[in-house]
This record gives sequence, C-alpha cells and structure tokens, in this order.
Amino acid sequence: MLGTTKRGIGPTYSAKASRYGIRVGDLLYWDNFQEKYNHLATKFSESHGIKINKEAELAEIKNYRDYLMDNKMIVDGVLLINQYLKDGKRILVEGMTSFHST
Repeated sequence: MLGTTKRGIGPTYSAKASRYGIRVGDLLYWDNFQEKYNHLATKFSESHGIKINKEAELAEIKNYRDYLMDNKMIVDGVLLINQYLKDGKRILVEGMTSFHST
C-alpha cells in the first residue's frame, strides 16, 4: 500500500510528470510566474484538498527569486553552454553516453 507524507509532494510530481508544473526559469518573468502559481495553487487546493496561503507563499518565493536573480543563479543553460563552446571553454557533461561538438 502506498502512503502519503501529507506535504504536497504527490501533486508536485504529478505536475512535473504532466509537464504543467512551474520551473525555476519561470521565475525570470515574475508576472507570468504569479499567474502560473495561482492557477496551480487553486487547482491543487481544489483537487487535493491542500490549504495554501497564496499571498504568503508568493512573498516567500519572491524573496528567493530576488536572491537568485541578484546572484545571477538563473540562466538559460542552452545559451550559456553555446557561449562557452564559442569561447573555447571546456564543459563537463555528466550522464550522457556520448557528446559530439559541431
């Protein structure tokens, strides 16, 4: 029998698996992020009976977002890797069986 932590991880994984979840890159566009967050919070609240204080959660997330943005910790990985390749920098790639540069 499968149990639950009652901490909301099930809905989080279902959103990820269904590809409608929120990603870190969404934080780059705060207005869009808030819309996505409010939509998902309402959906999870209704479908899973999760009580969510949206305003408090968004305020906390905004603090994390500001820190990440101030420290340039959110980047477009594809653009960054392509720039590194263009600059002749070495890149360590983990978890791939082969890598071919063109």
